[in-house]
Amino acid sequence: MQSLQAIYSDGSDSQLESIINRSTTRSDGSTKKGNIDLSTFFRYKIPHSSDMLLASARVEYDTQKEQLWDDYNVAYGYNRDTQLPESSTIRRNFTDNSPNHNLGLEGLLGYTFRLKGMVFNIGYEYTFHNRERDSYMYALDRLADMGVYGSLPSDYISAFDPGNSFTSSLWENCHSGSAGIQYSRGLNTPKFLLIKIGAKVGALHSRLNYYSDGMFYPVRRTSCITTVASTDAVFGYTLDRTKDGGQYNDLHYQYMLDTDTPDLLHMVDVTDTSDPLNIDLGNPDLKNALRHRHSFRWSTRPASGRYNNTLLLDASHTSDALARGYAYDINTGVRYNRTYNVDGNYTLNGTNTFSLKFGHRQQFTLSSTTEAGKVHSVDMVGVIDGSVTIDPTPSKVDTRTLGERLQLTWQIGRQSLSLNGKVTDRHTSSTREGFADINATHYNYGMTGQFALPGGLGIGTDFTFYTRRGYGVRELDTTDAVWNARISYTPRGGRWVFTVDAFDILHRLSNVSYAVTATGRTVTVTNTLPRYILASVQYRFNINPRQR
Repeated sequence: MQSLQAIYSDGSDSQLESIINRSTTRSDGSTKKGNIDLSTFFRYKIPHSSDMLLASARVEYDTQKEQLWDDYNVAYGYNRDTQLPESSTIRRNFTDNSPNHNLGLEGLLGYTFRLKGMVFNIGYEYTFHNRERDSYMYALDRLADMGVYGSLPSDYISAFDPGNSFTSSLWENCHSGSAGIQYSRGLNTPKFLLIKIGAKVGALHSRLNYYSDGMFYPVRRTSCITTVASTDAVFGYTLDRTKDGGQYNDLHYQYMLDTDTPDLLHMVDVTDTSDPLNIDLGNPDLKNALRHRHSFRWSTRPASGRYNNTLLLDASHTSDALARGYAYDINTGVRYNRTYNVDGNYTLNGTNTFSLKFGHRQQFTLSSTTEAGKVHSVDMVGVIDGSVTIDPTPSKVDTRTLGERLQLTWQIGRQSLSLNGKVTDRHTSSTREGFADINATHYNYGMTGQFALPGGLGIGTDFTFYTRRGYGVRELDTTDAVWNARISYTPRGGRWVFTVDAFDILHRLSNVSYAVTATGRTVTVTNTLPRYILASVQYRFNINPRQR
């Protein structure tokens, strides 16, 4: 922090030439919320049949009053063309977001009946949503004396900023119909089949009235909402190849489809300049996004239960995904943000989990989890260099991961000891100009134990090394030894439990965490204590009715 402040206050010419901008941001706020949520459910069985009539209703209302303070102090570096320092910006914004109201209504009417061994259900659903949102911003830096941070000057009304203030009213009505079918055969037998299919199609009518800076921006939209909430196919069978009852197998496939509609506020063609380094723009041409997901699972185990294995394959892809893209000004560091529709986002994942019990008393358990995955992420990135502007184009990043986790556990009665190890290899690449590929490996290894001692005492501990290599950055290529422990005491009777937990005994953790996402690097600072001791007291009791 001291180094940053020194560069900010009186950096040398060589330092300033290598810095795009230096910024300090301070934000505070207060929020008051209120919420009411009422719901009811009705079910009626038709006499002399297995048919069922279902109905439900829900009303939800919330209100919020919010006041925000934002200080921006931005000092730009040297302009590469003129070799002169850019101008500085000092801003203080006070924003009053009130009143903000949300009202939601939901109603459902459904009917379930059986026909030739199959279960059918049909339904109609209506939802209504009203959102009233007002936001008034005051640029206090425009005053002759903007006063003390956190306190409004007496003449703050004269600093009203109509271009970054708005009032909006959103109305949404959705009518949808649903249908489903379930077919089963041979449940609770060595060979069974279960098929479920459920889908919903609806029409969403949206209307937004948006007022800003004396202008009216209406947005009208009708969307077709398609949802496949549950498409399952489960098939189970037994292979009589063992002497102890056969080999059980379950096959399961599931498909889901969901529609994601854009926030109409992102479709209003206005410009928000309240943050000098992040300018928000609207996009009136947004489309709905469709998310598809396929899931396959195969589980196998013998009747003895000595081992089991589960293979899970997952795939998802999104068409017209809603992505927050930007154009970056390389001279000032200002980002011009806008929501876009992009194609090409998909994920592929495979996980195999194996567990084996062995030993004279089967006191040992060996577990293995093998993982492989690929994520293809698409964003929109553009560049602004003086008078030259390259419009945002798709930025594609591929991340491949391979991982293996092993655990050996010894357990007799209430005593247990485990050895754990996990390794994950990551490769991230992109064809984007200037992108540095990442080849990194994470290692986690250690042990955990749970021991019950005489006199109601109990001890638990875990000791793990967390190692990261391959990033080429000191903050990321780290090895941390984390030791946690617990001591508990349970007097005779078992009603009282006294516990003392100690976290990060070696004091190796920090409240600053570094992580690399699918498209870049992030640094997070949390206002927490990684190292602490927690004492707790627990009292257990049961109250049973006299009559059941």
